Amino acid sequence: MKAPTCDVAQLRDIITSQIPKSKIVGDEAEEAKFVLPSNQSSKFVELFQTLETDGNTLGIDSFGVSVTTMEEVFLRLVVALDYYEIVACLR
Repeated sequence: MKAPTCDVAQLRDIITSQIPKSKIVGDEAEEAKFVLPSNQSSKFVELFQTLETDGNTLGIDSFGVSVTTMEEVFLRLVVALDYYEIVACLR
């Protein structure tokens, strides 16, 4: 959860400086979502420590981590394919 004072650009810079190839995938009113490459998981601890230590300064109220399973990736792909298939049929 991000506070109203959160500077998402600064947060992105900190995350990508510690874990290159990280990408922001969402920036909503109360939440910023990033994708971190799993092959750099050895660097996650240091990043999490930074977020814990500097969270107030960065405007972060809390943060969490979730792992995307292959099933979730497949379901997203199926939904995307269905969407494009429907769009193609309508044109």
